[in-house]
Amino acid sequence: MKAILLIVLLHSAIAQQSEEDADRRVSQLEVRLGQVEQAMQSSAAISPHEEHQSCDFASSMVRDFNQLHLELRDQDARVMESQLLEMRQIVQSAVDHFSATEKRIATANAATEDRLVSMTDRINDLGNTTTGSLERVTFSDPNKDQYLELLELL
Repeated sequence: MKAILLIVLLHSAIAQQSEEDADRRVSQLEVRLGQVEQAMQSSAAISPHEEHQSCDFASSMVRDFNQLHLELRDQDARVMESQLLEMRQIVQSAVDHFSATEKRIATANAATEDRLVSMTDRINDLGNTTTGSLERVTFSDPNKDQYLELLELL
């Protein structure tokens, strides 16, 4: 029995709390509704002159916003153009550096090729001189086999 009475009392307390919450919410809604009604009445009481001033002010704000937007776009475009110019200069500098390096390599290759041609000519001259000397050696020479091997190598 006590348990049932306790449940009934608990249920009653919960119901009362729910009613109080609902009353508080309804009161808040009534206050908000009153504020909306006052705002509507005060807006109806605005004179045509005040309404015109409000429209002018709103138009001025829109113009200022549009002007600011255009200025920011122009500023972004100038910054982007400056960055592109800087990148173009960096790329051009790299191309110039590459071209200079390529010319140095070509010059070094040409000099190396000239040296190799000169060395080849000297080796050929030395070979011709050696061949002529070997041909004069009599074949009765005890080292003739070594000379012939050397001659074959040339």
